[in-house]
Amino acid sequence: MKVHGSGFPTPNIMEFEISRKIRFVSMCNISPEHNQLFRIGTMGVERQIISEGISIESLPKLNAIISDQKMITFELDEEAGGYRTNLVFYPINFWIENQWSDYAILASVLEEYCHHFWNIEDEALVKRKVVDIMNSHIFNRESQVTLDQVYNIKWIEEYEYRRDNGLDLTDMH
Repeated sequence: MKVHGSGFPTPNIMEFEISRKIRFVSMCNISPEHNQLFRIGTMGVERQIISEGISIESLPKLNAIISDQKMITFELDEEAGGYRTNLVFYPINFWIENQWSDYAILASVLEEYCHHFWNIEDEALVKRKVVDIMNSHIFNRESQVTLDQVYNIKWIEEYEYRRDNGLDLTDMH
């Protein structure tokens, strides 16, 4: 499978064992600051996986696309009759346009990793996992973060209320 517009340098995460499970495709240049946030997120996730006794070899592979576009075009190889993939999409342009902080970008990187590697679909639970990884494996004791420093706590409370009461979650993004 090919991603149209790809071919730009990807985050430099090769020294991490988990890099064998992540295939980055970049459709734009990545700033040194964004590269560093991908590195920090990858390191934190790898440390959490190891601390939980999870074998990196047992993890499913992940395709991660980094883009400055809102649209992705895929092309199957000529001999392919189908294609299945585990995919995350990181819209760098959205981060920049909305002036996301480094905390927010790091949380976004971690959140998609957590959805994938721990198979967490629940948005509130995955956000708690992200903050746990940040505090356990990225920040020191003096720099601990709380859920409300990283995420919109009112959104999480609304999501949990709806989830716990069997209400519709489809419009909760």
